This record gives sequence, structure tokens and C-alpha cells, in this order.
Amino acid sequence: MNPMSLVKTTLACLCAVTLMMLGVEVIRAAGFTVASTADVGDSSPGDGICDDGSGQCTLRAAIEEANALAGEDTITLTAGVYLLSLGQLNVTSDMVIQGDNATVDANRQSRVFNISGSNWVTLTELTIQRGREISGAGIYHDGGQLTLVGVTVTLNSAEFNFASNGGGGIHNRAGVVRLFNTRVISNKSYENGGGIYNSDQLFWDGGQLAGNQTAGDDQCAGGGLFNAGGPVAELHNLSVLNNLAKHTGGGVFTAGELTVTASLFEGNTSGYLPGMPIIGGAGIGVQGTINPRAVLRDVIVRRNDSVYGGGGGICIERSAYLEADGLQLYDNKTFMDGGGIGVDCRYYSGSLLVARGFVEQPMQTWKTVPPAPLGPFAAWPLNPNVILTNVTIYSNTAGGIGGGIQNNGARMVIFNSVIRDNRTIAWVYETHGGGIGSESGIVGLDAVRIENNYSVRHGGGIYNRGAMHIRNGTIISGNASG
Repeated sequence: MNPMSLVKTTLACLCAVTLMMLGVEVIRAAGFTVASTADVGDSSPGDGICDDGSGQCTLRAAIEEANALAGEDTITLTAGVYLLSLGQLNVTSDMVIQGDNATVDANRQSRVFNISGSNWVTLTELTIQRGREISGAGIYHDGGQLTLVGVTVTLNSAEFNFASNGGGGIHNRAGVVRLFNTRVISNKSYENGGGIYNSDQLFWDGGQLAGNQTAGDDQCAGGGLFNAGGPVAELHNLSVLNNLAKHTGGGVFTAGELTVTASLFEGNTSGYLPGMPIIGGAGIGVQGTINPRAVLRDVIVRRNDSVYGGGGGICIERSAYLEADGLQLYDNKTFMDGGGIGVDCRYYSGSLLVARGFVEQPMQTWKTVPPAPLGPFAAWPLNPNVILTNVTIYSNTAGGIGGGIQNNGARMVIFNSVIRDNRTIAWVYETHGGGIGSESGIVGLDAVRIENNYSVRHGGGIYNRGAMHIRNGTIISGNASG
């Protein structure tokens, strides 16, 4: 028994002894085996017997009994489809529901599970599908700790376009949600978070976040996951595939703290609202007012598409924080700026020039003053908010500035990395910086190889209008501009 379970058991026993001393009858935690897939409530909740009145134990009757009993109850389902007809299943007590590969289906008539209170709830080997509500159509969690093991949350829809709602599959309003080997797939939200909306703490180890979307016409973010400002989300060994956000963060959007390790982002899409002030970030979008930050370790971001926004792979606000180590970023594309990574990539502007791998003065300066071969130099960036170490950024495409990386105002440092075979093409007028396009801010390069990049206009290797510091054997070679 783990320490927390021991504490909970001890407290429950103490409470039970106290109640017995006071002459109060205590019905202790129980186990129920559900044999009927009918949706019928319990005939006498709290008597310790799961009975719908006809001698059958149903899922709803078992939950109603478990809610009424002290302690952690275990409900074991038999395989089958449990079609809800009486509305959502309300869970208000500690319990474990063992699914045995059963399916709970709300038939698009209600939410599936509403879990509330300071309770510990575990769901295993279960499919939760076809819920429909304004938020958390599959699961709405409000307090306590929820653990999903081997669960599939699919085909749920958060509808009606109400502000601050979302999470087609799961909405974590408060408390801790832990997911293990769990799939959140093909869910939809008309606000933020097609798959999941997180307002507190989310920890996910193993599984898929795939085929989810934000479907409204508003500026909705987080096709797969929306992590609100302040909360924490940690993702490990996760595949984030083919999600769609109309606005920002096709795969994952964070306005809070996001940590991702050993995961894959592939085939996600963002920025699908022409004419809107789109941020983009088809794989990952980082933006907000309360400490927005993303830390990536050994992550692959590939083949994502920011249609009308910027940041084909990743887009961050200039004041946000991004730290990546061992990142591979390739085959991403954007109509605007930052084929691989974009900083403040909703905008494209300025006249910048670095031609054929040399860092030169801004264009408006060299029209009257001949440029130095390398410059302008600056002090090494202090307190950087973008730190890239051991990253490989290759074969990305931007229609604007920065085929590999676009910077607009960040303090960026890049160590021991490769930026190669990226390109800009003439989708928009300002099309510069095949490898790196820096419009403002400061960039430090330390032992970086910038090779074989191409820009259809200026700056095959680097296009710089801000400040740049190059040191320790950085190689800029084989780049070209049209």
C-alpha cells in the first residue's frame, strides 16, 4: 500500500470508530460488479446493495451506492456498451471504476461523467464517448484527483460557444488529472481545447492526443490541449497528431507552464481563419499574461502547417519563455513567418538583409553607408527567454521571414545546433532569411552550423535587423538567396 493510501485508510478507520462511538451506523466501502448495461438508478442508495429494483446492478446504481458509502468503492464493469438515457453520471465520492474494455456512451444527449468534490477517482480500461455539453463533454473534473489508466476519450463535443468553456473530451476545472496510456481522440470544442481544457494540474504519461479540433468561428486555441494561464501541464511519451485549432496551437496551446519530454507532434494545423490576427503555432503555441512558458526535452515537431498564421512548428509570444534541448524540428510550413519556430509570428514587417550567409547592417543603413562584413555585434544576450540547445532545425518553409527561425523581439540564444535546408518562398512580400530571420531583439549563436538554406529574396543564411552575437566556431556556409 502506498503512503497516501495508508493515510486515507487510517483516516477512514478513525472516522468510522468515532461514528460508532456516537451510535451512528456506518456502511463501509464496498465492491460492486455491474451485470446490466441498462441505465437505471439504485432503488435505495446507501444500503450497500447495488439494485435497480429488479435485482440487477447497473452502472448508475453502482455509482449512486458508491457516492453514498464511506471510503473508496470499486465498481467492476462487464464488457459492453452502457448507453446513457438519464443524463450524466455524477461522481461525488472516492471510487475506482474498472472498465474491462466497456464503453460508456452518452448518445450526444448529455455529458458522460461529472466528477466533483475533493475525491480520488480512478477509471481504467474504459471508453468514454459521444458526450455533449458546454464544456467537458466526456469528463468534467472539479476538485480532487482523477486518474485515467488505459482509457479512450473520443467523439465528445463541447458546444454552444459560451466564453471560458471548452474541452471537448476533458475539462479540468480544479484538481489534479493524471493520464496513463490514455487516448484523447476525435473530440471537438466550439471554444478552446478540442481535446482537453486544463485549468489546474495535468500529468500525462503515454498515449495519444489525436484528431481533436476547435470548431468555432471565434479565435479558439489548443486543438488538442488548451493549458490556461497559471496551470501546469506535463506531457511525456505522447503522440500529438492531426489536431486542428482555428487560431493558435494546433497540437497544444499553453498560457501557463508546459513541460514536454520524449514526445511527437505531427500533422497538426493552426491559423485557419483568414483575415484574423492569427498567432499560429501549428505544433505548439505559447502565449499569455501569466508566466507562459514551454520546456521541451527530446521532442520531435514535424509536418505541421500554420495556414494563415506563423510558426509552422512552434510559435511563441515575444515575452514568453521557450527552452528546448534535443529538439528536432523539420518539414513544417507556414504561410507567414517562422517555418520552424516563430517569435511574435503574427506580424511580418521590416526591411532586413543578410545575404548569402553574412550578417549585414539593416537595409536602410547600407543604402548610404557600406556595411561591415559581419555586424552589428552586440553583447551576449543576458536573461534570454528563448534557449535552444542541441536542436536540429531543417527542411522547414516560410512564406514570409525565417524559413528555420523567425525572431521578433526575443532574447534568443542557440547552442551546439544545426539549422539547414530551410527556405523562404514568395507567399508574402517580405520573404527573407532562409535559415534565420531576425526582425528585432537579440540573437546569440554559439557553435551553430547554418548551412544550405535558401531565401527567395534576401538573406539565404541569416537576415538580421536586430542585434546578433556570433562566437565559438559558428559556421555559416552554402546558403543562397534569389
